[in-house]
Amino acid sequence: MTGLQAALRGLLGSGVVEALNLSASMRPAGPRRTRPAHHPRWIPVLLTTLALVLTCLTTAAAQGVIPTPWTKPAPAGGTVPEVRWTRVGEVRTRVGEVILAFSPADRNRLLAAGTGVEEWDVRDAARPRRAHVWRTPHPVTVLGVDPDRRTVVAASGRQLLSWEGGSGMLSRLESTPEAREVKAVRKRARSLDIVVRRSDSLTVLQEAGTTDDSGRYGFMTTAGFPQATHAAQFSPDGDSLALADDLGNVQLWDLSRNYEPTPRGRPLNTGARLPRALAFSPDAALLAVIGRDGAVRLWDIRHPSRPHPLGHPVGRPATSLAFSPDSRLVATADTDGNVTLWQRS
Repeated sequence: MTGLQAALRGLLGSGVVEALNLSASMRPAGPRRTRPAHHPRWIPVLLTTLALVLTCLTTAAAQGVIPTPWTKPAPAGGTVPEVRWTRVGEVRTRVGEVILAFSPADRNRLLAAGTGVEEWDVRDAARPRRAHVWRTPHPVTVLGVDPDRRTVVAASGRQLLSWEGGSGMLSRLESTPEAREVKAVRKRARSLDIVVRRSDSLTVLQEAGTTDDSGRYGFMTTAGFPQATHAAQFSPDGDSLALADDLGNVQLWDLSRNYEPTPRGRPLNTGARLPRALAFSPDAALLAVIGRDGAVRLWDIRHPSRPHPLGHPVGRPATSLAFSPDSRLVATADTDGNVTLWQRS
């Protein structure tokens, strides 16, 4: 048995191969024809061989023995179904385009910050109620919540603002000329971390620790990242940082070791060009990315080396997104300051 016969027998089955051999042996013999000199004898053999090879490949592809070039490879661990959330309520703010965060003091309180800060009671998502309104010196561009979920920090113009959840008191922190380029903030017990875009090739992490009892902060650069950052976000536990460049490539960084950030996996190509916002789920298992097109792209990042796309969970364009601390709700905002509340499935 030749190698070709063995391959055919493995792919097509022994019965089909035997039938082909029998058909060839029963072909009637006739007078030998004289072929013209300009038709080499190897051409029919080559064509027959090519036909057999194509037949074998087609059969193997149909049986799933070999992949086809038009089939997309399935992600590791199997196919991931697309996630869809259910709209359950709406909020109309009066502070223009807003950035969203849930209150650290009450999981049922939603903060919407624009030209001011509005706090909404979303205990009944179908009938949300405005609870408080605060004015800010300048529009708020960044919101952050500390890992213990007690303090909110905001960048407003060149000023950094802070307030304790439930107190309703706005406190001014240190002014910084780089506040306009702040992309993310994180408040800890005795320090404040900010992510600043320095240039088209450098982003830095700065720590502002209290220097005396006056509450003033002194800033120092603790780490640098060789990339431009269009959007950034700290994880809820403060141990991870997501940086997105202008093309929507997101790099996750491990911040668990002070002053030595290390990359977690390779850059994630989300397809969200000029990203507006990033948002982690409370357990940091999901990352939502909003691009300039307003589409919300959801990713499973539990294994940073094998992230899974989960599709577009909402059917409306958005500029900001926030997960509630208990993962029950998700809030998205559009360019007019209209907020939609979604029930996670």
